[in-house]
Amino acid sequence: MKTNINLRQEIITLIRGYFLTPVIANLAKNNFFKNKKFLKVNNYSEKILVSYLKNLGFVKEYKNKFIISKKGKKIFSRSGSFNIVNSYRDYLFNLDKILDNPKILSKINCDRKENVLGSGSTNYRKFFKPALGLLKKNDFDVIHDLGCGNGNFLKNINLKFKNKELSGSDLSKISIIETKKNLNSKNVKLVQSDALNVKKWANWLIKEYDPKKQKILVSMWFVIHEISKKDVFKIINFFKEIKKKIPEAKILIGEIIEPEKKLLEKNTLNTIMPEYILFHQLSGQGIFSYDELKFILNKIPYKCSKKIEIDNIRFKNKENPSGIVWLLEPKN
Repeated sequence: MKTNINLRQEIITLIRGYFLTPVIANLAKNNFFKNKKFLKVNNYSEKILVSYLKNLGFVKEYKNKFIISKKGKKIFSRSGSFNIVNSYRDYLFNLDKILDNPKILSKINCDRKENVLGSGSTNYRKFFKPALGLLKKNDFDVIHDLGCGNGNFLKNINLKFKNKELSGSDLSKISIIETKKNLNSKNVKLVQSDALNVKKWANWLIKEYDPKKQKILVSMWFVIHEISKKDVFKIINFFKEIKKKIPEAKILIGEIIEPEKKLLEKNTLNTIMPEYILFHQLSGQGIFSYDELKFILNKIPYKCSKKIEIDNIRFKNKENPSGIVWLLEPKN
């Protein structure tokens, strides 16, 4: 795909991303963009950052006050995308050490709290909202959100479907705490557990609820690539374990996808997937291609009854989605 920017403009854009991402991400973490009328600048450091945003046209100055421009409103409303990328900053800031000694990767971590913050807001628009459209009231009585993050999906489930039992699990203690805060309800049951430890969270789920009397839906958002190590058979066995433990449960999955290299090369201005692939690979996560996910689907004891493809990347007669949502039902 041809672009309308010249080499100089492209270099400026590439360098700008290095500065702009942490600026927006950190201001968003401090709820700096919450006031829709004007930006309250509390100190000299904030004034420097706002002046930078003003130079880029995201902020305007009116009667000695800073207000967000129309362009700024569009960008800042999607600040979660910047938080997701910025949560992996330690991998990029330590590239010199990583190049000298790749073993250091095991000692670097994603900022889980910021990742949870960014994912909750970003995923609603692209994944959660369309996924809710796949579900019907009689599909489930109990939902267990595997890798619940900050509880945003459970919160949205609770808003749309009344009188449903809510539960979740996550490896991160921070996520469990944030989910409790977000839901602000006694109507949610949570357990700290690694998603791969099916025996632990599934046994807990069976004790809390009765699969023989209650329809259970297990949702998992971006869990597969986090636990896969790019091994399709590991994920196939994972699904088989779930089927063995909770045989009648339906599964709702959301995943990002590694598009074909040729499609990425021709769409550099239309997708951030090259960056997502980079920091997921550095952090030891394995994003599957669409073909790999379909191979997994053919090998597990579930069938896909409903599906959504998200952000298709196209070139000529070829296209790949950047993400998918599948509603899986157990095979007889």
